[in-house]
Amino acid sequence: MDEAALRLALSQHGWEVGRNLIIEYRYARDDIKRYPSLAKELVDLRVDLIMANGDFAAAAAFNATRSIPIVAIATDPVEQGLAQSLARPGGNVTGMVYQVQDYAGKELDILRAIQPGLKRMGIVFVDSFPFRPWIAGWQAAADKTGVTMVKLPWPPRVSDIDVTLAVARRERVQAVEFGLNPALIGAGWQQINAWAIENKVLTKGSARSEAAVAFGANASNMLSQFAVQVDRLLRGANPAEMPIQQPTLFDLIINRKIVHAIGLTVPRSVLVQATEVID
Repeated sequence: MDEAALRLALSQHGWEVGRNLIIEYRYARDDIKRYPSLAKELVDLRVDLIMANGDFAAAAAFNATRSIPIVAIATDPVEQGLAQSLARPGGNVTGMVYQVQDYAGKELDILRAIQPGLKRMGIVFVDSFPFRPWIAGWQAAADKTGVTMVKLPWPPRVSDIDVTLAVARRERVQAVEFGLNPALIGAGWQQINAWAIENKVLTKGSARSEAAVAFGANASNMLSQFAVQVDRLLRGANPAEMPIQQPTLFDLIINRKIVHAIGLTVPRSVLVQATEVID
């Protein structure tokens, strides 16, 4: 989550760092095993609320406290056991839901339009929540289109991406979905894209990733809704009674430079859907 954007969003509700707000930042970087200890640090500081960006951060915060309000961005907080329902969470967790499993069909259609004859697609995941509902959505979409889904090992660190890419090459996949992997950032994407161009494999990631095709909830829209919930909690609202919000705007970003380097062409039917085209 962009620090400057977060501060700006909160300032629009009257919260300014250094005047009436202190933000204690904690980062797991590319090591998800750090989340529990980081969550405990925040609980020990007796913060007024915890903002958790992502499923692993949300789960760690929830396991660390049942009393401090948590506003989280998560894939499916109900399935994950963080809330009783989206409309009435019933505990100390509210926030935003990704809904990634609901859009796999649309995403797969876009990949098939760019990669005609797509028959084998790799999907990077670990066999635990939050990946299960996400993988189920992709599997259902693949079953309808005759595409074979190949499960690729999830790299816990950027330095482990070589293993994932080696398996993808061995399995002769034509496209790879990296959507839910928080480790694939920065230099990791440079390596992935270089590999994809060399092996002629189309890459797909979440919104604002550096993949050839990126799709997901609009970050600014989600942050605005996120800030509203933080404001309400800081003013004393009960998270148990605050509905978990769903995104209303989505981005489709096409990196045409990478697509062309792979040897593919983006059809007009996809370009007209894109919110941004990178050349």
